[in-house]
Amino acid sequence: MRISICMLTISLLSVGHWIPVMAQSREINETVPLSAGSNLVIDADKGSIKLTSWDQEKVEIYARIEAPRDVDREYAEEVVAATRIDIESDAGSLRIRTNFDDIPYEDDWRGRDRNRRIPDVHYEIRAPRILNMDLNIDRNRATVEGFEGAFRIETDRCDVDASDWIGDIQLNMDRGELRLVRASGSLDIETDRTDVRIEMLGLTGNSRFDADRGDVEISLPEAQGFSLRADVGNRGDFHSDFAVTTQSLRKFKIEGVVNGGGPELRFDGDRATFRLRHN
Repeated sequence: MRISICMLTISLLSVGHWIPVMAQSREINETVPLSAGSNLVIDADKGSIKLTSWDQEKVEIYARIEAPRDVDREYAEEVVAATRIDIESDAGSLRIRTNFDDIPYEDDWRGRDRNRRIPDVHYEIRAPRILNMDLNIDRNRATVEGFEGAFRIETDRCDVDASDWIGDIQLNMDRGELRLVRASGSLDIETDRTDVRIEMLGLTGNSRFDADRGDVEISLPEAQGFSLRADVGNRGDFHSDFAVTTQSLRKFKIEGVVNGGGPELRFDGDRATFRLRHN
């Protein structure tokens, strides 16, 4: 089953789900069934996302579309009206996507230069606690709380504030900040010009940090066992609160075990600072 807001306009108007707030903004409310353990995909560009969990087998979607600033009223209204929230649902998956394809171009006063301005779209979404999550977001502020499953998140110029995650966590972030607390599972983190703060309640699988120009801090329980490999390059730095039984110690490279060993924890960096702390 494929659902698109542009396809639902008539029915949503009739039941009041599509709500014009003012000439230069628009609100959308929709609820879609989704069973626990399904896949949730969100593609969003410019705005904010608040994603929280609940113990219901459905997803509640609220979106507020706000016109870009510093444009005339007529063009602002056109932008808001042309922005779509596409919702595609089938067995075991749901995709939510901000769609700017129909936004018109704005001519300058000479009628020559063409520019297209996109609005801010602010989401508030509630979804089943147990699911697999795939977020692709650009120029957003994201809050994600209370989920269990597999996580794949890719961001550009975003700040992510997350808590209470359980599962395999894969993040690729370019320019931003990440704060993740009370997590457990495995980590695969790749960052560029991003500052990272992660608090793990337990590391259960092999994990990797690859950072280019950033400050990365991860804290683990003091009794956590793991195998450590760190290669930070000649322009990076590495600090650890844990006592490491060193197997190999070379310039800029460390290999060893902590608390008898366990999952591999690997750090690779270029012009990055890594800090490994006790909780």
